[in-house]
Amino acid sequence: MTMSSIVTQSLLAVALLSVAMVEAAPLESTKGATVKSTKSSSSKTKGYVPTPKALRRGKRNVILDEIPDDSSVLGTEEDVLREQLFDLSDDQLAVLAEIVQNEIDQYNPESVEAYEVIELPEYLTQPIEYMPRDRRSVPVFEAYDENDLPEQFEENQEVIFVPEEALIEAAAEEQDEIELRQRIAEIATILNERATRRLRFF
Repeated sequence: MTMSSIVTQSLLAVALLSVAMVEAAPLESTKGATVKSTKSSSSKTKGYVPTPKALRRGKRNVILDEIPDDSSVLGTEEDVLREQLFDLSDDQLAVLAEIVQNEIDQYNPESVEAYEVIELPEYLTQPIEYMPRDRRSVPVFEAYDENDLPEQFEENQEVIFVPEEALIEAAAEEQDEIELRQRIAEIATILNERATRRLRFF
């Protein structure tokens, strides 16, 4: 609900409240009025043409007219509301301010949950390799037929063909490196066992 609609509804509420107060007030006695004066007043009422003002203020009541659709005559809706506010008395403005404040207090927009930005570690964003290879070794690519490419290569159809001798040599080097790492691990285990035995003698 926008502020202009809240002000419009509040003005309507003030008008209804003021009219209700006027209707509840005791009416003066009209026994002394003559039939002639009644006819003259009715003829004057028929010839009366209301002014195009959107708000007419009396002593005890406020009559709020509907805002015409033609904005070129009385300006925009905000201009009309501003003019109506200027025509209100201090008491009416106080009542209007209380109504608007109550509407604002009742307005409770749905709160949006705050999201906390968490930076994920790199190992969580990297693809999982069930059989990780040494990054220093040469990657091995299988040759595919152009007519029988997997789905992951449909967008990028660049295929690299490697000679079989190079693949065999790379595989042998990788196997040698794996065996070398195993030997290093065995040597480290033997050295740790010997160091433990020496500590027992001391």
